Amino acid sequence: MDFGSCIKEMREEKGLSGRELARRASISQAYLSQLERGENKKPSPEIIKKIAKGLDVDYNELMTLAGYLYDTERIQLETEKIQRDAEDINSRLLQEQDKYKKLKLLQSVDKYIQTTKDLHKLLTLNFDVYYKDKLLTKEEKQKLLKIIETVLD
Repeated sequence: MDFGSCIKEMREEKGLSGRELARRASISQAYLSQLERGENKKPSPEIIKKIAKGLDVDYNELMTLAGYLYDTERIQLETEKIQRDAEDINSRLLQEQDKYKKLKLLQSVDKYIQTTKDLHKLLTLNFDVYYKDKLLTKEEKQKLLKIIETVLD
């Protein structure tokens, strides 16, 4: 089956008129008709790209049908696309794993803070400590620690 017949078949399978496909592809209806009748056997890659968009089909598939690509080239292009997609997915997965690890660490620290009964640890370790909804500074925590040590030691 030649390129024009394939285009016509795809168009009809999608229930599109020649006029509608020409509009979607931004080409003239007369030119599309010439292609479908086989009067123009090899449209330019630019026209093929427009038709692929209008039909909502893979550009490389149409390029192969038109004789610009061989199946091996098409397979190579698809393989490269799949590899890029896989790398992108892997990168996003690693980012999500990092977020998960950080979240788990924060949850662990939060749980430690909530369960610790050791005032010395709360005041000496780098945790946020509040008094009446006011975040204590490092200096204030050191002063409190001195006061407690004076009273209890």
